[in-house]
Amino acid sequence: MSAPHWMQQALGLWRTDAVGAPVLLHGKSLFELYRLQLSDCIAAVKCVSSQRMAEVEARGLQTLAEAGAPAPRVLSTPALDADRALLILEFIADPGRIDSRRLIADLRRLYAQERAHFGWFEDNFIGALRQRNLPRSSFAEFWLEDRLHPQLALTVASGQLSRAAGREILDHARAAIRRWKLERCIPRLIHGDLWSGNLLPDAAGRAHLIDPSISASIPEQDLAMLALFGSPLSEESMRAIAEESGSPPGFEMRVGFWQCYPLLVHLNLFGSSYLRQLQQAVESFAYG
Repeated sequence: MSAPHWMQQALGLWRTDAVGAPVLLHGKSLFELYRLQLSDCIAAVKCVSSQRMAEVEARGLQTLAEAGAPAPRVLSTPALDADRALLILEFIADPGRIDSRRLIADLRRLYAQERAHFGWFEDNFIGALRQRNLPRSSFAEFWLEDRLHPQLALTVASGQLSRAAGREILDHARAAIRRWKLERCIPRLIHGDLWSGNLLPDAAGRAHLIDPSISASIPEQDLAMLALFGSPLSEESMRAIAEESGSPPGFEMRVGFWQCYPLLVHLNLFGSSYLRQLQQAVESFAYG
């Protein structure tokens, strides 16, 4: 399937040397993705819901690349109208299998990037949902106020959780942060939406990081999300990465704690099929 006429017009204003029309790669996720052949390269064209979303994602990709993590090069972020914009990227061709050793090295390099505060200098997005990123000196404030609370508010508003259940999740998370002494961890740069679908291997097996929701957090957040949706890394490797980046021993005990956030996001994006997983995640750390 080729791109709609409005997209072809926008691409024509950006570059006039396209060889053929954009070809739809997939349209079943939150955003449509196209491949565009140009005279000097192949581009990936992602359609998002605002120019701000495109620009924020572009800055996230550039930040990852500057930190030494492989990420597609951003070519342009043209606006279409109030509801649509394009993120045009270098196309990663010939996808193969992920080389886990290279991925481990790249994640170690990324997580070596220390920051002064948790959060980020601007709000960004996780999926289609806004992600609040105030600079926080306290991990508890960052995690409770800028990650769990906004998603719980949406879930309560939709009727998928009661207010009492939302308060209980926050109380359990607050207690777990104290129990595990997570306030002692140094904020480090993370991808923020690191599931297997956001690792795009090239022909050499090096996984390029796409669709970032970056912030300064604790790297266990990335690793636990990777485990939620089919990690290419072993539990042993993830534990080693976590401890090398300053986490206390026992990463495997905290996986459910970290997975509450992406599970709440999935509840708000895709509905109640994720509710049972959320309950199991909370139960895994609530009474430990």
